[in-house]
Amino acid sequence: MTWYKGRLPKIGELPLYYNRMSFINLKITNLKAEEDAVKLKKGLRDLPGVISIYIDFRSSKLTVWYNTGETTIQQIADAVRELGFNYIGRT
Repeated sequence: MTWYKGRLPKIGELPLYYNRMSFINLKITNLKAEEDAVKLKKGLRDLPGVISIYIDFRSSKLTVWYNTGETTIQQIADAVRELGFNYIGRT
């Protein structure tokens, strides 16, 4: 018997988004204060399919993990702009 027997989920038990998960990295040019990062996170959380948001404040890098079946890169980029932030592009 192996140590992982019974611990790993079966394919049918995985969450629906598991096989359609992707991420995007964007360099945010006008991320000035910690409050900006909080505003960005709160605004992106409202998008359908967004799973996780990480902001590296020192490098102004935004990473968004999302379900490709529910949202697109364009929708994420548009939401960033609507929140008042600019980005250089994908990093």
